[in-house]
Amino acid sequence: MAREWKNQQDKDSFQAWVLATNCLLYEADGGPDVNIGAEDTPENVPHEVAVQINYAQNLILECDGDFERIRAAGRACQQAAAERQKDHPGRARQDARAADLCERAAQMVLDAGAAVDDRNRRHLLAHCQYASTMATLGGIPVVADDAQNDLEQTLREIDAEPDPADGLPDQLRFEGTTYDPATGRFRIGEGADGVAAHWRLNTPGAGMEHGLILGPAQIGKSNVLRLVLVEASVQPKFAIWMADPTDRHHFPGFLEGIATKVATSPRDSIQLLREAVRVIYSRTKRGHFRVTGTVGPMAARRGWPVRPPVRPLVVPTR
Repeated sequence: MAREWKNQQDKDSFQAWVLATNCLLYEADGGPDVNIGAEDTPENVPHEVAVQINYAQNLILECDGDFERIRAAGRACQQAAAERQKDHPGRARQDARAADLCERAAQMVLDAGAAVDDRNRRHLLAHCQYASTMATLGGIPVVADDAQNDLEQTLREIDAEPDPADGLPDQLRFEGTTYDPATGRFRIGEGADGVAAHWRLNTPGAGMEHGLILGPAQIGKSNVLRLVLVEASVQPKFAIWMADPTDRHHFPGFLEGIATKVATSPRDSIQLLREAVRVIYSRTKRGHFRVTGTVGPMAARRGWPVRPPVRPLVVPTR
């Protein structure tokens, strides 16, 4: 009888656990260091690490190279390990190894640029399939030759397909700010269908809006934040507070005369956020905020509206 899954995360975390149980068995067998690099550029790693890499590649195949699926499975495995640690330490160890495999697999996806590029994702899947075949049957010459031929053929077919990004410029000239005081929005980009995308800085008559930018490394989160910063900087009604906890962007010089406050360390960033909270509380106490939506239990107890019109614009850069 086939097992019924609650959702995709349930299925993926189970597959990760199955792979982890086998991974632990092969790790326990021991063995010499393994070269995971090329013949001319060897990279030797301990036997157990090589086994974990192999099973992480199998997990990538199971999850079709989907970064979010792998991360979701990892969270489920990590939670299962914590819940079983006391009463079922053996199973908890397997769950913990499953979480480790998910983390390793997710990092492989990121390193290959496969989290944001479908062509890279398919390249990664082809290489993982080749590695899986070689790990199990690579000792058979005819199988090894077939696996190599299949890999090369698959890569050629992927590369022969038209790239959706072909024809797109590497850079676009910034034509100037587009903030509209009547709507509180500005144009932040354009979709593949040519439809303009907008960011709402504020809702006139209500106040500032929150924003959240998510995505893996190198996808352009910081550049989007820079657009938000530029649009807000030309409007005198916004007081810009910048938080760059790692000082990775070296903002102080650039923001001189623009930002009211700039924090470039974790300690200063925390202090800046605390000051923002004090501003919100002070304005709420003076009755400068108006409730524009449903008030949640915590907000109601504190007397805060869900969307208070806060003037400071705090833009964390990481």
